[in-house]
Amino acid sequence: MDGLFSEDTIHILDGKLAAGQESLLVNLSLKKDGNPVARCGAVSVDRLHLLADYTRISLAEIGSQVLQGQPEIAPFRRGNSTACTYCEFKPICAFDSSLPDNNWRRLERAFREQAFNAMADRIYRKQGRKQETRVRIGYSA
Repeated sequence: MDGLFSEDTIHILDGKLAAGQESLLVNLSLKKDGNPVARCGAVSVDRLHLLADYTRISLAEIGSQVLQGQPEIAPFRRGNSTACTYCEFKPICAFDSSLPDNNWRRLERAFREQAFNAMADRIYRKQGRKQETRVRIGYSA
């Protein structure tokens, strides 16, 4: 199972997982010291709150744009992958990459820390606050 989950729930999700092992149930591997490896789905509760706040702000902005009649038609493209591949609205979509006003949003590969920093920066800017440190251990809304 892919996705993110709280570090606090590691032993609930896979109670038989021991230090130095990889879970067969969830996206989780433990180092020999028992801590999760960086690439697994385990994140702090603060990071989950950050992700929820970022999602809430993004959805509110998109909803406002739709209500104002200004939804931007700009699906993502990263390499050969596009949002259109999975979209259920192709029959009614107005996106046509051959039109000059229709552009792909190019997504670059971001590492987890970069992504969380970018989300925190956007939230802090939206709130009119400045974030003092580049690397954040916790998150406070």
